[in-house]
Amino acid sequence: LYSSAASDVYKRQGLSITNLSSVQPFTDTTDPYVRALNAAGIVGGYFENGTSTYKPYNTLTRGAMSAIVWRMEQYQ
Repeated sequence: LYSSAASDVYKRQGLSITNLSSVQPFTDTTDPYVRALNAAGIVGGYFENGTSTYKPYNTLTRGAMSAIVWRMEQYQ
């Protein structure tokens, strides 16, 4: 699941959740780890019908995980 992967990736990157913007990037989650990863450009979401969602209960695919790992390497 995307939501459980977010906290693992967050911990590996050593990001901060203390200085996050008050603007919520997604309508379906307020998870601070997801917000920090989004702010760092490591995870994105889905934009449909004028709404940005994260879909935290979707299954994490191999392709999505590959993209996350690649972005983690670029962030360092």
